[in-house]
Amino acid sequence: MNMQKIFENEFVHTYFDVNTKMAKNIWKEQSQELTEAQFKDILIQLQSAIFSHPATTLLLDVRLFKFVIEPEVQEWVSAYVMVNYTKNGITKIASILPSSIFERVSLQQTIDENITERALQRAHFDDEDQAKAWLLA
Repeated sequence: MNMQKIFENEFVHTYFDVNTKMAKNIWKEQSQELTEAQFKDILIQLQSAIFSHPATTLLLDVRLFKFVIEPEVQEWVSAYVMVNYTKNGITKIASILPSSIFERVSLQQTIDENITERALQRAHFDDEDQAKAWLLA
């Protein structure tokens, strides 16, 4: 894969692969220090970075993600973020989940919140190779 970095801060790095049109967010453990406002702001910045490239798939590496996503923030992610991905050409999102059950459930609920968004396929994995294989299939 030929990944170029398109966004970076202390909480997340984002890459884009021109050949596969895959964007990849790698969240860091510092995410536990995020405020709700910062989290929302970063998601908006991430989308802006991703949408400036012709991405069709997104790999979310949330294995080290520690921010607790409250239900009202989950709803915002669903109503705003996921809908925007669909409008901007993203067709598949694969997430690589942490092993901790509490964080897994929170992240799965957030990503799957509005599953009626049929244009967007979503799947969860423990392994990066499996996630990439699904995205590229």
